[in-house]
Amino acid sequence: GLQALLWEMMHFDLSSVDVGKVYRTGALDEQALNSLPPIHQWWFDCLRSGSITPTGGQWDREVMCALVYESYVRASDRVGIRRKSGETQLGSELRKLVPYVRRRRIVQADGTRPYAYEFPDLDQCREAFSRHYGMRITWDEGSQH
Repeated sequence: GLQALLWEMMHFDLSSVDVGKVYRTGALDEQALNSLPPIHQWWFDCLRSGSITPTGGQWDREVMCALVYESYVRASDRVGIRRKSGETQLGSELRKLVPYVRRRRIVQADGTRPYAYEFPDLDQCREAFSRHYGMRITWDEGSQH
């Protein structure tokens, strides 16, 4: 009973315990994913669904910057975020989450030259996100379109 517990506590080697260490668990990872900053949450949703554009569909490697921003704004509106980041901040955060993303001008059929993001393939983007957050995420394989 109580005497045995007291004996154990008095003879336990506290040097074997690191009270500052946080153990990674599935629940901790889930909590972290549920409290991501808005841009990161939007990007996680894109990776989970397998589509960047607001209309959904497949993973496009090249997407006009305006469409990427529109996708972020629509997602933010859906979840009630009033104060949205600007396009520059979105681009900055994307470069943190997807190290290999490139922003460049593309030539369209009408001769205009808008900026577009050139993304790696979906698996590379998912791997970069997992690495950024230091967690192993099980992606829904049915969402790779």
